[in-house]
Amino acid sequence: MNRRLSALALTLAFLAAAGGALAAPPTLVSVTNPCGSLNLLLVVFSEPMEAKSTERKQNYALSVAGTNVKSISLSADGRTATITLNKDLVPGISYSLIVSDVKSAAGTTIAPNPTTSASFLPCPPLGGPDHLAISHDGSAVNCQAEPITIAVHDALHAPVAGYMGTITLST
Repeated sequence: MNRRLSALALTLAFLAAAGGALAAPPTLVSVTNPCGSLNLLLVVFSEPMEAKSTERKQNYALSVAGTNVKSISLSADGRTATITLNKDLVPGISYSLIVSDVKSAAGTTIAPNPTTSASFLPCPPLGGPDHLAISHDGSAVNCQAEPITIAVHDALHAPVAGYMGTITLST
């Protein structure tokens, strides 16, 4: 009987310390690929995570074979893990991240375990061709030749130097 009372007292003390309820398990909030870094993933959790389990490479898998976790670092606030991959993600291919056996700072395991992220597409690298910008001197007189300029720009509208492509215009 003393053991039951001791276990009950311990449970009540734990509940009181946790604000009257057991800690909810952490969840996976998002997985994104920062633009310009095809070998990185940012993984955001719902609460601060324990570094030991969160930085363990074996607790992560990508849905595309051959792409593996090279290293992981947890942010100072414990909510964001930066994953470096063994190779670049391929733009246009959909990926998912499977996360298992990671624990919150409070010691609760992610739920569900394992968790699969929503599918995500890598952000295209910055600096590459995204669109053409066409400009002219503004006179726009009909039936007369007018010089135009065609420039190649990236996704942030910055000019792309050294583009070697063909553009065909017809009237």
